[in-house]
Amino acid sequence: MEAARQIAATIVTGETALRLDDQAPLICRLARVDPAQLTIVERLDEKPTQAVTLVLGTIEVYLPLAGLVDMAAEKARLEKELESTEAEVRRREQQLANERFVARAPAEVVQRERESLELARATVERLQARLAELG
Repeated sequence: MEAARQIAATIVTGETALRLDDQAPLICRLARVDPAQLTIVERLDEKPTQAVTLVLGTIEVYLPLAGLVDMAAEKARLEKELESTEAEVRRREQQLANERFVARAPAEVVQRERESLELARATVERLQARLAELG
């Protein structure tokens, strides 16, 4: 994508009904969003399928990929990231299944590994969902 190109964006504010309408000019300038293609809504009936999804608390931002990104390359990138993250999950599961590690490592290290495992599992789920959305 060219650096000067402006993109479309849909911002879903969620249950909080956070009103970003007043901030639209700032959002457009900072994020290089085309003002004519910025949509700010409380909720969407159907989520866009071929779009980058950003989740910021209760706010979701959708950036359409069509025309911006090579979809095959994006899918390949996500598949590679999924493979790597699944390997990380397996490695952390093996480490936490090792009774010697759990018994000898400081409690905070074991807890940090458990938290990292949960984060990696959540990442796998998000990557799988994103790949399903891309088809």
